Amino acid sequence: YLALQLTELNRPMVVALNMIDVAERQRIIIDTEKLGAILGAPVVVTAARSRRGLAQLASALETVLAPRGDSIYERRAPTVPLEIDAQARRVITDLDAALQTQNLRFPLGTLLWLLASDTARLPFPPEHPARISVVAHRARLESNGAGSFNRLLIEARYRQVDAILAAVLDLRTARADTLTFRLDQILMHPVWGFGVFAITMLALFQLVFIWAEPMMHSVEWLMGQL
Repeated sequence: YLALQLTELNRPMVVALNMIDVAERQRIIIDTEKLGAILGAPVVVTAARSRRGLAQLASALETVLAPRGDSIYERRAPTVPLEIDAQARRVITDLDAALQTQNLRFPLGTLLWLLASDTARLPFPPEHPARISVVAHRARLESNGAGSFNRLLIEARYRQVDAILAAVLDLRTARADTLTFRLDQILMHPVWGFGVFAITMLALFQLVFIWAEPMMHSVEWLMGQL
């Protein structure tokens, strides 16, 4: 979700796909080349705990930021588009055109933020023409009720996420993390989970009020001696 929001800002970007060791242990297959092609940005697999992939990540960053026209790392929009209804697309296009007449050019991500965020957070003075334009176009979007565009945008992004995952994720050989799964079977159980919680809280209170009492007396004795 965050990666998609960043792609909408149309800035040079490298995606670090971290915890790849966990994915491999669970036999989850991720097509990183395809993911990079969809996002329009290189994807580097990393495992931060073991420092795996950090050199490749640094190299990819240098390549992306280098002032040269390498078509492999040329910034481009995601191939899976953000699917929102025709009326919303029209409003976004109209707002973009209105702001451009004021010599203001913003990427898609900024336009979406202007239309979806709280009016009080708009980065324009009260009587600024850009603020007036944004408020007017927001009114067109909110005709279905306050916050409707924000909900529409969130739902559209999650649909985009689902479509990308379906394209790059292979779970046919996946298996659960055995230890975590077994612990969850107990800790998240509607009955045994409450029992574990009660025992844990009892132990915590015992630790604070009873087991810690000798240490408290020792500290008091030491302070008295001092």
